[in-house]
Amino acid sequence: PCRARRRQHCRPAGRDRSVALRVLVTGASGALGAASVRALRTAGHDVVGCGRVMESGVVAKWDIASQDGPEPDQRADVVVHAAALRGGYGQMLDDAERLFDVNVTGTLRVARWCISRGVSRLVLVSGAIVYGEWDMNPKSEADEIIPWVAGPYAVSKWCSEQVARLVEGQGLELTTLRFSSLYGAAYGDGLPRRLLAEGNRNGTILVTPPTDDAFDLLHVSDAARTVRLAVESPLTGLWNAGGGTRTTIAALAEGCGRQVSCEVRYSDGGAERAPRTLNWVDDGKAREELGHTNEITLDMGLAEIAHGL
Repeated sequence: PCRARRRQHCRPAGRDRSVALRVLVTGASGALGAASVRALRTAGHDVVGCGRVMESGVVAKWDIASQDGPEPDQRADVVVHAAALRGGYGQMLDDAERLFDVNVTGTLRVARWCISRGVSRLVLVSGAIVYGEWDMNPKSEADEIIPWVAGPYAVSKWCSEQVARLVEGQGLELTTLRFSSLYGAAYGDGLPRRLLAEGNRNGTILVTPPTDDAFDLLHVSDAARTVRLAVESPLTGLWNAGGGTRTTIAALAEGCGRQVSCEVRYSDGGAERAPRTLNWVDDGKAREELGHTNEITLDMGLAEIAHGL
């Protein structure tokens, strides 16, 4: 028998990748949740999208911050838990209560519902921000976790992972996906969109130091494909998934400038500190075991966003 799916991979009896599954997706109105719903439906699965409000792509109401389950009640073979309150690096402590209400207590509600309904697998969407800080190397799944360095959001995501682990040993398989920095046209407030909008509006993108701050950008459609692969995989465990490279703010600005045909200018003012990496993962394990790939290049992703401006 398999006793430690975090330490070794297990092949659950009877799982067949060719069989359509009933998959419930929380956070279906969010960028990754909506993309995951589309990816799963395209693969032939029966998908129930859940969200805080009934809107496009949402067929069951589930506000995980206050509801114990979806309305109307549903059944599922697999639950993809993508609902979360988004945050960032270095948030204020004042934000912590709301982050914990949604990301930690909400995950507990989802885990309890899965157990009560006999769900076979929970796929938890987490973030590489839980690693906390970076040197000049990407983080692997075996690296130290110090989320408090990155602030309340990172701590809330780390705690949500620990809450999800409570399902282990209760007949429910657990898979955790730590994604790097997601971007795409559906993200209305991301740095790529802000830079593209600035260049489109002003004819110039102004970049302030430190321009060598960097992150690992992963297009949301590539992340959604990996969610689908995790749902279908006979393996369970923990995987990092990223874009395969580290992108500096300067390189991102230059890419945005090409898409909207504008000049990129560099200011002498700005933060006087050493450049830092905000997100970067070694995802070789996910590429080998799940088939994680990057089909959307940065130029393709930026062109998609620019087209919608």
